[in-house]
Amino acid sequence: MKNQLKGILEEELKAIKALIDILEAQHELLVLQDVFKLEAITKDIDDCSRNLARAEGLRRSLIGKESIKKIVEEVDGKEITHIYDEMVKAINALVIQKETNELLIKQSLSYTNSMLAMISPKKEPVVYNGYGKIKR
Repeated sequence: MKNQLKGILEEELKAIKALIDILEAQHELLVLQDVFKLEAITKDIDDCSRNLARAEGLRRSLIGKESIKKIVEEVDGKEITHIYDEMVKAINALVIQKETNELLIKQSLSYTNSMLAMISPKKEPVVYNGYGKIKR
């Protein structure tokens, strides 16, 4: 079980690092505002996410409902502990990169919507009520 767990954790770590690389590339494209390449990179993100989910499924089928942290402590292998620690660091970096990209996307969308609102006038005519106020 120890060797199987080590192999699965290595595969999972590799998938996490690949996803981080893709998210960093997405970040660059967001900064450069290259919409067409951004659309193309979503397929890479989906593929990498599937690989990560597959590796996690293998791990869960091996250890069952037990916590990975508990299993790593019980196995008492330096290599497995090292891989687990690297996974935790990589997951934290992954979350930070994902949140940064989401923030950039939301800011860009907000800016675009603001520009569209300024460019296109309201379609409704301005109508005053009986008190001389504009109806809304």
